[in-house]
Amino acid sequence: MGNTGRQCFIKWANKYVTPKLDYSVSGEDLYNARCAILHTLWIESDMSNRGANLIVYRSGRKKMDLELNEMHSKILKKIANRDIIILWIDDLISAFNEATNECLDDIYNDTQLKKNFLARANKMIIDFQL
Repeated sequence: MGNTGRQCFIKWANKYVTPKLDYSVSGEDLYNARCAILHTLWIESDMSNRGANLIVYRSGRKKMDLELNEMHSKILKKIANRDIIILWIDDLISAFNEATNECLDDIYNDTQLKKNFLARANKMIIDFQL
């Protein structure tokens, strides 16, 4: 993805994704998690090996598991000796869906943003028609 891709993802995630999550998570945290899953199929990446927060994913009954989640977070933090962020995967998927829709609305309504997006869209696999 390169440095430009990293910066774009982090900026996009900070603007569109993180405000939709009920967690203290940053675009950089999400980028680290993306790299970890994509490159290692695990929770650690080069960024987390240099001290970035680790993200652990959960699924299941969120409301019933909040207390258990807090306990797991404390245990994992002691084991890893750094901050651990536990995200419910359903929340993350929902936030990404909402973020994508909001971003596409912004692109559709902003001439310069649309021009920039379409210039980069040629490098995408899918065909966008705005």
